[in-house]
Amino acid sequence: MKTNKTNPIRASRLPRRVLAGALGLLPTATAAWAQSSPAPAPVESSGGGLTVVLLLAALLAILVAAVRIVDTRRDRAAQAARLQARIADALLLDPMLAHVPITPTARLPLWRASPLTLEVAGPVPNPDLRAAALRLIVHEAASVRRDFRIEDRMAVGPATSRRAA
Repeated sequence: MKTNKTNPIRASRLPRRVLAGALGLLPTATAAWAQSSPAPAPVESSGGGLTVVLLLAALLAILVAAVRIVDTRRDRAAQAARLQARIADALLLDPMLAHVPITPTARLPLWRASPLTLEVAGPVPNPDLRAAALRLIVHEAASVRRDFRIEDRMAVGPATSRRAA
């Protein structure tokens, strides 16, 4: 009669075969491990963080400088506009010059050392009115600023006068 018991010799051979197959693959696995690249060494990232901080600081400095330039330009344009309006009002309030179409234009450069430039243009009927207009413009400009220059573009001639009705 046969029993259902397994043959102990055969049962012991199965694990030996598996073990022999695994041991047979061992030299191949060690050769593969030897050919693989070594694990990368940890890289210190403190230099990258410092670079980012420096770039952000430089960007912030550029932004602050640009804002200051724009603000200074706006302030200088406002100063020039105030002086231009003051001179135009003075020309209109003078009874001799009220009917003469003289146009003052003020320009104030961004550079602080540069003087204010007043361009005065328009037709004037005679040289006396031209001289009176220049005196009035110099007086008004000197009351606001010390550094200015006047570009006189007034045309003198009797045909250029325009009377107010």
